[in-house]
Amino acid sequence: MVVRIKGAPRQGVWFSSDVVVVDVDSVTGSTFLTDLTVTTTDPRQDDVVNSHLEQCIEAIATRGTVIGLTVLTDAAFSVLVDYGQGYDPDSVVLGGQAAQDIDAEITAAINAIAGLSTAAVATFRGFTGNALGTPA
Repeated sequence: MVVRIKGAPRQGVWFSSDVVVVDVDSVTGSTFLTDLTVTTTDPRQDDVVNSHLEQCIEAIATRGTVIGLTVLTDAAFSVLVDYGQGYDPDSVVLGGQAAQDIDAEITAAINAIAGLSTAAVATFRGFTGNALGTPA
């Protein structure tokens, strides 16, 4: 998408107005903060490819585009997800299927990751107050 001001492209970052915040909390067996802050001599951080954090983000990204990340602790993180209509249980579902509980779907996907289990996945519509926590 290109935004133009008086005919010229305008620099910036754009995403839709349909944004949700997904909080993942109380994940046992995870090392999210460690995955994010690991230091290595390899600038590509090969040692954290397929980390618990990456796998959980990939599970969430099956329903939208992850556009922001805040890691709170080794057991909790929040992401901003664009195309949030994929997280709307009241949206019209193609093919006449019943609406799904997306939080339960994400919880099941995280629990399917080897060594992880979670008790809490919550979705907030838009930019709600303190939906994104303060990074540790």
